[in-house]
Amino acid sequence: MKKQLFVGLVCLVFAQSSLQALLSPLYQSSQEFKALTNDKKLLEKLEAGETVVAITRFDKKFQVLTNRKKILVDIVYDAPANINPAKFHFVIHDPQPR
Repeated sequence: MKKQLFVGLVCLVFAQSSLQALLSPLYQSSQEFKALTNDKKLLEKLEAGETVVAITRFDKKFQVLTNRKKILVDIVYDAPANINPAKFHFVIHDPQPR
């Protein structure tokens, strides 16, 4: 009985650490999407009445598609100071025709 309880606790500890490791990249990615959609420089690149059709994330960049243009956005990660979510900023390229 004690052995089964010990094995169960060990499995629970490993499962919890795996979930935390998985949640961190998911949280980071959601923060990047949120920051991009609120970025004033990106909004300045869009013309009045232009509709965003899709935002696609690649390795370290986003591609923003509108009804007329595509805009590439690089994600630049700042040097990590601790284990908290990474700090980052965007480099927004000029719009290109689709």
